[in-house]
Amino acid sequence: MRDFVLTLADALLICWVIVAGPFCWLLRDGLGPSAVESHGWTAVGQFLLTFSWGPSLLVLGGLRVVVGKLAKSKRRPCRASQVQLS
Repeated sequence: MRDFVLTLADALLICWVIVAGPFCWLLRDGLGPSAVESHGWTAVGQFLLTFSWGPSLLVLGGLRVVVGKLAKSKRRPCRASQVQLS
């Protein structure tokens, strides 16, 4: 179950970065004749706050780290004496 949740967290994070990221970058200044152009840190700030892309990225990244740490802490180390070779 932990591996499934870890895989799901990875998939959500990757989809958010690959799919939503470029979409937010395109929409940050608007579309059409009323579009404005932003530069530098203003563009970065608008990008991170478009559809709350930045805060959502932090939440998904935090979820991935927490689930990853929980999955590692619950796994038992495999000892050589427990391995049966056939």
